[in-house]
Amino acid sequence: MQKLQWPRLLMIGAIVLMTGSAFLSRASNTIDPSAGVPGVAQQPQANSAQQEKLVGTWQGVLEAGTAKLRLVLKVGKQPDGTLKALLDSPDQGATDMSLDSIALTGTSVRFKMTSPAAATYEGQLSADGSEISGNWIQAGQRFPLNFERSVKKASGDPNAPKAEGPKLEKVDAGGHKLNFLTAGSGGPTVILEGGFGAGIASWTTVLGEIAKFTRVVAYDRAGLGQSEPGPKPRTAMQFARELHTALQNVGIKPPYVLVGHSMGGITVRVFADMYPQEVAGLVLVDPSQESFNDWLKTHPSSVMKEAEAQIKNASEGIMFQ
Repeated sequence: MQKLQWPRLLMIGAIVLMTGSAFLSRASNTIDPSAGVPGVAQQPQANSAQQEKLVGTWQGVLEAGTAKLRLVLKVGKQPDGTLKALLDSPDQGATDMSLDSIALTGTSVRFKMTSPAAATYEGQLSADGSEISGNWIQAGQRFPLNFERSVKKASGDPNAPKAEGPKLEKVDAGGHKLNFLTAGSGGPTVILEGGFGAGIASWTTVLGEIAKFTRVVAYDRAGLGQSEPGPKPRTAMQFARELHTALQNVGIKPPYVLVGHSMGGITVRVFADMYPQEVAGLVLVDPSQESFNDWLKTHPSSVMKEAEAQIKNASEGIMFQ
């Protein structure tokens, strides 16, 4: 049994399709020094006026076969006038990943990254500066990726640009912060609780579908992904208490529909018991339950012994005690 690690940016959709696994290694902002300064363009730039056309926040969807992944490109300028950029993957709970370089030559946009995956983007900036149409290039394959400039919609103006999409933020859960992804609007709010070693990234497709008709939240438990470690002991009650605190602090009020997958099924049941007046319903997806551990004790196997050894060394966000 492989030790579960934080999923690397799914853009990666190319890698996911080739390996058949969405669980890759931890996303990292570490850049190979030989690639240059993170986020700083290493090739000739357009003049200052042209560069301004690229500065801002852009949102797009990477399409790799059946996989679709929302990406946010944030472009700014260095004190010396050169461009810099960071990339977010809200569906994966990954933020502020540095690009090795970004350049605008005429209307041609090109950026490159070597970590967490080696890839290049090539696109064309529209004449009005509102769109970039192009392709994500990785492992010899090209995948469509078009960006639109992200601008909040002006009230009462039907022709204004679209509002910003899903919101990824760090939320206080009682002295430490959890990585929260919120999308959609309306109620009741659907809360997605992942299984063993899983967080935001495990709900990529489901979250997008739910956001079409109501507000939905996915998050990384303390110690997973970009969430900070939490106090010990790590128990289902502690998980539920932290989630409740974070929901209150971020201003997401009940009622809640709690969706728990695998190990998360235990956490949502405990949450419902602790805060019964706030829960409108439970959805259990292949949930873990108490008798499972009893069954394992009477059906020992070498595979389970190996798994238990790995669990002891796992991140605190993987399992509760």
